[in-house]
Amino acid sequence: MAGRPRLLDWCAELDAYGVPDSLDHCDLHDGQVLAPAPGRFTFFDWGDAAVGHPFGSLLVPARAVLERYGPEHAARLRDAYLEPWTDLGPSLPELRRAAVLATRLAALGRAASWFRLFPGTPTTGCAEASAHWVGELFAETTVFEDAGV
Repeated sequence: MAGRPRLLDWCAELDAYGVPDSLDHCDLHDGQVLAPAPGRFTFFDWGDAAVGHPFGSLLVPARAVLERYGPEHAARLRDAYLEPWTDLGPSLPELRRAAVLATRLAALGRAASWFRLFPGTPTTGCAEASAHWVGELFAETTVFEDAGV
């Protein structure tokens, strides 16, 4: 595969920031959150979840915020999410770069999720959806770069 060297470079660069793996919901959006009481939230539908880089979980919500509210809000979401991670040592600009890499690589998890359906679930369109996400992996820009964020 022609993209393999770039993929390996992105993985190595992301790993160098030293942010440990975490549980990633992989499909977190406003339709996956319940608010049963004031100040209380329940996240559900963990069917796409995987262990991976915690910044990969920004992919879906960042796309939604970018589409719905624009790049300035996507930047605020990203920075609010990343700020607590500065306690590990990397600066906010370094973590922003890590977020670019992690959201790019998160496309792999999105591609794979289309084939982890319940047994007997129709798979119509799964190959196309999976191919779309592989295309996103090697796209010119990521969700944050698209917004100029």
